[in-house]
Amino acid sequence: MGRCRVNATEAQPSTVDAEADREPGRHVDVLGWIGTVTVLLAHALANTDRIDDTGWMYHGLNLAGSAALGYLCVRRKVWQSVWLNAVWGVVAIVALVGIATR
Repeated sequence: MGRCRVNATEAQPSTVDAEADREPGRHVDVLGWIGTVTVLLAHALANTDRIDDTGWMYHGLNLAGSAALGYLCVRRKVWQSVWLNAVWGVVAIVALVGIATR
């Protein structure tokens, strides 16, 4: 009886499949940490009266941080946090538009 042979190229997963199955890279984690620090910095500065919590700096930091965290959460498929950061970002955008139109 003959032996069953598998073509070596057929046994290897395609690069498209391998890319889709890969975990998000280190840059995604770094961006998430930057977002975390940015949101915490906004609150720390506001709570110590170093910036105005109704000003553009506070809301800009919150927007940047929520965008970075939102990206991380989308890549990690943590949908509850995606929604939280999306709402946080919208609140910051509304506040920034209000500041710009004063």
